[in-house]
Amino acid sequence: MEKNQDGSKILICDHLLNERNILKGILEKANYKIILEAKSGLEALKSCEENAPDMVLLDIEMPQMGGLEALVRIKMIDKNIRVIMLSTLLQQEQVIDALQAGAVDFIMKPFQAEHVLETIAKYRGIKGNGKVWS
Repeated sequence: MEKNQDGSKILICDHLLNERNILKGILEKANYKIILEAKSGLEALKSCEENAPDMVLLDIEMPQMGGLEALVRIKMIDKNIRVIMLSTLLQQEQVIDALQAGAVDFIMKPFQAEHVLETIAKYRGIKGNGKVWS
């Protein structure tokens, strides 16, 4: 299993507690240690400023600030944060917009543990600031 015992940080941002809990459970079972949570785009921005996560799992559909706007603003905070969008089949057009705006990939709902972990593993490695996380 993939591990992040080196202190890397993953931020999960979804307005639905159940969705956050599912992702957190998948990551914890895979030995990810530092898992941050946000329930809105605004909270995700604050967490990115305060905690400098290595990766953000960002829901497309959220109240107050949608995932696409949050993505653009997160990239303004740190262009090297890897952002993976969380989406449903009905949001394909928004996923394309997000990929064009800087997201590295997307994970479809409902979540399948193996796919979540494989997608995250694809984008681990050297961050733009030279920090290595594994």
